[in-house]
Amino acid sequence: MAKRNIVSPDNFDMIYWDGLAEAMQSYPQMVRVDVMKHVSHFQGMNRQLSRDVTQGLENVCPCCGRCDESTGHITHCTDEGRTEMFEESVDILADFLSETHMDGRLIDCIVTYLLQRGEQSMSSIVHRMPLFLPQ
Repeated sequence: MAKRNIVSPDNFDMIYWDGLAEAMQSYPQMVRVDVMKHVSHFQGMNRQLSRDVTQGLENVCPCCGRCDESTGHITHCTDEGRTEMFEESVDILADFLSETHMDGRLIDCIVTYLLQRGEQSMSSIVHRMPLFLPQ
């Protein structure tokens, strides 16, 4: 994860891996499969599907035409339909987090981060939130 710039090497050991493994075990098998596909970048995106020459697919986004349809592109695609679907998914996630009684401030940070679609870092969002500022 450090090699892919998902987690910095300094923070890697701060992740509660045992807790993550325990949480993942609480999900159905197919949810765990989907998470693994997303983390490993092997979802059914054209980047991967185009490798199978029998499929005859090009590695382009079918929505916006951009070359290299990766998992990262899916969350950043500016196509109107994909944007609407992404925003609906964020709303569903926010509702779920609220139902699990997650702190509303953290939900706000997560939702803001997702809706920024890579334009702002989580740390810059947290630092602007008044309730997270140092006292």
